[in-house]
Amino acid sequence: MKKKLKSSNFLRQKLLKMLIVMKMWIVLCLVGALQLNASNLYSQQRKMDISMKDASLVDVFRYIRKHSGYAFVYDHDAVKRAGTVTVDAQGATVEEILEQCFQGSMFRFLIEDQVVIIQKEVENVSQQQDVKSIEVKGRVIDEKKNPLPG
Repeated sequence: MKKKLKSSNFLRQKLLKMLIVMKMWIVLCLVGALQLNASNLYSQQRKMDISMKDASLVDVFRYIRKHSGYAFVYDHDAVKRAGTVTVDAQGATVEEILEQCFQGSMFRFLIEDQVVIIQKEVENVSQQQDVKSIEVKGRVIDEKKNPLPG
């Protein structure tokens, strides 16, 4: 009387199923990671259509944020005082739209990942060269004529 051992066959089938599941998870994780990278690249080159006449810069920023997903960092009061702009661009990137907005203004922009940073332009270099540097030397002492720490 021979008895077949089913336990070894059962373990082999379970092991094969586990191996297949592990391979599928690795493939899914790899595809997911590649998809995340590709979506980031796509959003940086996304084309937009915008047409605004005599709109404030804040309104233009809201429109871009709503349609592209970019976040904006800026001094709200300074941008509000900048006045209005007219923007008309078809199939333009966010960078091209912002260049059109800030043409001839006192602002400049910098794009880092999905964040647009708005800054005031730095004054002319000739104005900065007018400042003279003065060298100061001396000792700082207390009432007992002992030098102060640091």
